[in-house]
Amino acid sequence: MAASENMRETSTGIGSDYEQLPFFGADDQSDPMLKPVTIASCSIAYGGQGRCARTLDLGCGSGALLERIGQCCESAELVGIDISFTACTEARRRLELFGNRVQIICADLLELDPASLGQFDMIYAVGLAYCVPLAVADRVYAFIRSCLKPGGVVVIGHYTGSRAIAEESLFAMVREKVPCDLPPHEAIHQARLVLSELEARYQSNATSNIEKYAFELAMGRHAVLIYHEILNPNWRPLKTAYLEQVLAPAGIGFACSLAPELIQSAATSTARIAATEVHDDLGGGHRYSLFVRWQDRQRPDLWSPSLQWQTFLSPAPTAEAPNRYKHPDVKTGFDLNNEITRCFAEVTRVAPTSLLTIRELVNLSQIDRETLTSDVLKLIGYGAIRPSLRADTQTT
Repeated sequence: MAASENMRETSTGIGSDYEQLPFFGADDQSDPMLKPVTIASCSIAYGGQGRCARTLDLGCGSGALLERIGQCCESAELVGIDISFTACTEARRRLELFGNRVQIICADLLELDPASLGQFDMIYAVGLAYCVPLAVADRVYAFIRSCLKPGGVVVIGHYTGSRAIAEESLFAMVREKVPCDLPPHEAIHQARLVLSELEARYQSNATSNIEKYAFELAMGRHAVLIYHEILNPNWRPLKTAYLEQVLAPAGIGFACSLAPELIQSAATSTARIAATEVHDDLGGGHRYSLFVRWQDRQRPDLWSPSLQWQTFLSPAPTAEAPNRYKHPDVKTGFDLNNEITRCFAEVTRVAPTSLLTIRELVNLSQIDRETLTSDVLKLIGYGAIRPSLRADTQTT
């Protein structure tokens, strides 16, 4: 049998697995970091256009993420692709309120031509590349290279770093003890038993916090994730540098990881990757990484007059936290104990304002740009502020 035929047979098997146990219940995509406004804000900060007029979700599952995007971007065209007929049926039902703005395609990526889809401002591939065969993952990257517009942004979910490497070894031990032909729910039950047995055997002798963390993550996984990740022989960590390597031929480079401590002001994607991977080598785990198809720059230029900043934070002081602010979409508050960020929040609550204007209004001229840039990037990562392009500077 030819290699391509083998691959298609494997891909069909993946589809069958998702029919037996649909990826529902674990795909709510409620993580605030995945909100389109957060993605758009980070995109703009790193040279993207920050649009979501056409959005593609590769491996859309039940359509939970597309539903959120449709609610946030009222006129956005939403396209989702999934190999599972059951998932696509649920996605169409879930998204029917958006009418003809939605297209759900039930297809194997190996059989679908990326050129037939056109190009997109925003692409999500949050639960796909790290858990499919290499040839299918390569196809995912081919779709991104072909379908991402100039100035567009792609969000890739992946596991990376020391914790992910420890998980990879742990998952392999579980798979060795669970027969691969068991029905899903029985396989999940057996996997939990094996994990408990391994935890009892190894936990007391675990030599590092990373090993202990790997057990905690595995034991706490949703049943669906046990089946589609722990028991999945295709599951693997993916380094951020590798992802940029496969996307770079199309001019797509790393912007940032969606974690406040990993949003950086380094001038190049190479420098940002190096800093991110040092952090991940000390821990790591699951990441949402943003990549932008550069137009004219990749350095964060937060001081551009074309960028205007606004926050939706409002003061909510308490006796214990006098500098507490609240956000309408986030349950927990933000403690803005830094005078710079507090001044920034106060000015941008009134109206969208450029950084240069803010600096003048609150007399921060004595603060160097690098310090201000670092503080602003952290606020972006927390979802506390967001930039927009001035209407007279936007391009189609």
